[in-house]
Amino acid sequence: MKNKPIAIDLFCGAGGLSEGLQASGFDIAAAVDFNKSAALTYQANHTKTKFINADISTLEVKDFH
Repeated sequence: MKNKPIAIDLFCGAGGLSEGLQASGFDIAAAVDFNKSAALTYQANHTKTKFINADISTLEVKDFH
């Protein structure tokens, strides 16, 4: 079984890039955005992706595990 490439969607908004990446065969490991409205939409459409609702400048590597 071939491994899929993995992506992290930064500044993800509602998730358009994640949709395109998934359609191209990527697994989305995590997504980040600080906008609460975008977060609600992203989470509704990407239920299996870890979503981090935070300012990216405050994150550390451990936040993605």
